[in-house]
Amino acid sequence: MITSPATQTVLDLDWLLQPFDAQTFIEQHWDQTLLYLNQRGGDFYQDLFGLDAVDQVLQTGDWKAKDLIVVKQGKHDSGNYLDVDGRPNMAKLFEAFYQQGKTLQLYGIEKRHQGVAEFCRQLERRFHQHAHATIFLTPPGCNGLNTHFDTKDAFILQISGRKHWKVYEHAMPWPSRVSDRFKVAPQDFGRCHVDATLQPGDLMYVPRGMLHAPATHDAMSLHLTIGFDSVTWFDVFQEALEWGRANMAEMRQAISPDQFEQPQAAALQEHATRLYTEMLAGHSPLEIIQQFRRHLDERTPAPPDGHFRLLEPLQQLSGSDQLQHRKGVMPRVHIEDQQSDIIFSGGSVRGPASLADAMTFIANTPRFRVTDIGGGLSERAKILLAHRLIVSGLLTFADTAEPTD
Repeated sequence: MITSPATQTVLDLDWLLQPFDAQTFIEQHWDQTLLYLNQRGGDFYQDLFGLDAVDQVLQTGDWKAKDLIVVKQGKHDSGNYLDVDGRPNMAKLFEAFYQQGKTLQLYGIEKRHQGVAEFCRQLERRFHQHAHATIFLTPPGCNGLNTHFDTKDAFILQISGRKHWKVYEHAMPWPSRVSDRFKVAPQDFGRCHVDATLQPGDLMYVPRGMLHAPATHDAMSLHLTIGFDSVTWFDVFQEALEWGRANMAEMRQAISPDQFEQPQAAALQEHATRLYTEMLAGHSPLEIIQQFRRHLDERTPAPPDGHFRLLEPLQQLSGSDQLQHRKGVMPRVHIEDQQSDIIFSGGSVRGPASLADAMTFIANTPRFRVTDIGGGLSERAKILLAHRLIVSGLLTFADTAEPTD
């Protein structure tokens, strides 16, 4: 039996995929082929999420209709399950689930459950793509959705109960987010890759575009789906085009009427190729990918750990104070030209290149004294940098009960 998460210090991709190797998964399965892991023990996900957490999530309030979906056999229930204060009407949900056999789909769980939020941040750090968590709670003998494919790569974590899955060939390779995901005729399903019942602790990775049909039999099912907003080459070129439109006047020039009346293929090709080359020279794919990564880091919220309480003790910050990374902020340093940036969940701090060594030390050292910051900085400069990183949300005061050495 696989080691349960109770013995793990971090719930991350390595934990999720055990006993499968995470790097092998990235190289051979990610965005390509199915992976199915079973017989890992019914308590495998106990430190991440459980059936008892569903009620807690629903009680968080401020739900929107688009995030709380009631569905049966592919048909959405148009009824109103929210009270005026944005809280779910639990009596109506219980009736829809138990009496009418409808599946509950709860979106945005990474915004409502701290453990799931931290887990999604770990996955985002590995994949560099935004992760979403969705609960699917299905009563016995039901299927919420008909055979379909998704436009997101997804991990299926079977938390409680059992659910039967059939997974077929790709309906289309790498569908975009605007693809039609439901109009596939049964004769076009192709070969069945998996025909199995997921038990608690099981995992299935389903790449976007693969047809699948989940259903319950004699038991209810709770599974958590972690889906990703994949950054595609289309996104890269679209970003480059937007840059070209803003920064290259010729990209905004109208095509001559003569080129419609008497099109010259060679001249059009030459003109377009020159613009394309200039556009990518001004905003290269490498720069765009780094920009996507930075945007992901900066828009990922920092943990709700009461950071405002630090404003008062911050005024007495000294070189002997012990600091540590806030949980889940995952800092990294980016150095380019004459500047160095330390980027982390929820924000970033930019400084001159002379701060690169100090920033690298801080990013690579989860816990340290202010005076230990390297980079040849004076004591005063170390305190100022630490002060700035506390205010910006990367650092917090350490628990002095834990040693730094």
